[in-house]
Amino acid sequence: MIHHWPPILAIQIGAVILAVAYAQSKDFQLALATLGEWKVRGGLLFAALTGAAAGGVIPEIAKFATGQLKRPSLDWAKKCLFNAFVYSIIGIQVDLLYQGQSRWFGDGNDFQTLFIKTLVDMSLFSPFISIPTATLLFDLRDRGWARVRANFGHGYIRERIMPGLVLCWIFWIPILFCIYSVARDLQYCFAVLGEAAWSILFVFMMGQRAASAPDPCDT
Repeated sequence: MIHHWPPILAIQIGAVILAVAYAQSKDFQLALATLGEWKVRGGLLFAALTGAAAGGVIPEIAKFATGQLKRPSLDWAKKCLFNAFVYSIIGIQVDLLYQGQSRWFGDGNDFQTLFIKTLVDMSLFSPFISIPTATLLFDLRDRGWARVRANFGHGYIRERIMPGLVLCWIFWIPILFCIYSVARDLQYCFAVLGEAAWSILFVFMMGQRAASAPDPCDT
């Protein structure tokens, strides 16, 4: 996980800069207001489409840029579409979470509100909803239902869920404080930027594990 630190830190610094710019600049707030309007009008469809773009398109651009993908293929197209499908589901889940958090805890940007929302996000939503959803779907794609089902009794949570969850905590906790500090209608838009970077890390990590790590039931 050490080799993930430079991009994670750079993304977190970028999130802090965006949050500070939003808090300090009225012009920046006005410039982003259109994004908030698109989000309100688009609703869950907006969340699904932007989630799909963040998770299904941007990581593939990164693969081309870094030379990990030389040329498109049918297998590549299938994986790209599947990644987009997975992150469209995650996008809807995240949007519903943000709407719920707003109703439950209000829209304040004081430390207590930010802390509570981040705590709920990282201690309930991530370990029980988003990370298991993404991990299971990627594993079903790479291993098939029979193999995934067989692994449930052989340390599946420890071997498959926990690595992604730990990386999620490291990556998202500082960023969520920034996300929850902006206006409600813009929170998901800010989250999509983080989601694009996170999906690159997560998709690459899952691909590496699928290629190199043995199944728990094979050990």
